[in-house]
Amino acid sequence: MLFDTLNIAKELSLKQEPEEKILQEIQTLLTAGETKDSMLLKRLNESPENYKKPLLLKDKLSINKVYSEESIKQICIKYRLRFLDSKHFKAEYPYEALHQIKEFEQTHQVKIQHFKIIAPYDMFQLTDVNEDPLLFAQLSDNNFYLLHKWGHDLKWHRGILNFPLQSIYTFFLSSILLAALVAISFPFDWLNVTRESQYVFRFWLTTHFTIAFFFFFLFLGSMTNASFSDSAWNSKYYNQ
Repeated sequence: MLFDTLNIAKELSLKQEPEEKILQEIQTLLTAGETKDSMLLKRLNESPENYKKPLLLKDKLSINKVYSEESIKQICIKYRLRFLDSKHFKAEYPYEALHQIKEFEQTHQVKIQHFKIIAPYDMFQLTDVNEDPLLFAQLSDNNFYLLHKWGHDLKWHRGILNFPLQSIYTFFLSSILLAALVAISFPFDWLNVTRESQYVFRFWLTTHFTIAFFFFFLFLGSMTNASFSDSAWNSKYYNQ
């Protein structure tokens, strides 16, 4: 009736219904988003090894984000990184990485099945996560598309410090350089030879120090399961 008493509680409930409906719609969208994220994380954590099927794309790619396997290999060897299937990656993925994957798939109308990651080997063993992972989608056998990069940049001196472990050849060359540096650093008074023969003696020291350093560090590396980057850049085993 026109002059009925006013039920404030009922009025409040009538005002609240539209808001609840909006909140419910938002919650539905959030739940759908969480479901998509969980399915995406499942794909990342179950990325199949030796995937051969090429990724058929609707549109052209940014050419500056497409990298060949050979280019990736060279970078991994130089900076002592690993290039492995995403299922071996043990750190958490940032939201931005998941967003980039979904955006890529929506743009090209595809579903990525095989993901690869470049990162220091310790990031595949749940240690330091403050490094520099790069997430790739495999396009074909030898080409990969950079989806997202996160974390901090690598230190500028990483390539220099890891130069000896790039291969057996760089290891041997580093042994020679270290031996020569030690031999040259000896003061002349310690050599107990004539000045005319000091260079021959320093060369003799360099040769013997090279042999000693080479086998000592080789033995030390075998005891600590260290391996050369040219054989370990795409290995999922820490001692290979």
